Amino acid sequence: MLPHWLRALHHLKQYNPDNIDYVAPFDLTQDGIADALGITRPHACQVLQGLVYEGYVEKRLLHISGGRRRRNAYLISSSGQGMVMAV
Repeated sequence: MLPHWLRALHHLKQYNPDNIDYVAPFDLTQDGIADALGITRPHACQVLQGLVYEGYVEKRLLHISGGRRRRNAYLISSSGQGMVMAV
């Protein structure tokens, strides 16, 4: 089984960050990523913090489809895409 950080990058790779300007899908929030990976939200938060720190993921405050307010959305960066391709 792949480590959670790599599974998170594979999940985020499905969404092209160039196509997301104002509204992001729920799957790019901490809750959505936690659901996709089958882990708890606090664990997803830890994984995402590490990925943001390493520069593999960018955090943006965006409207989430179906939501009333803006939330943090996590988008894969170009270096994150390169990491997924290399592994």
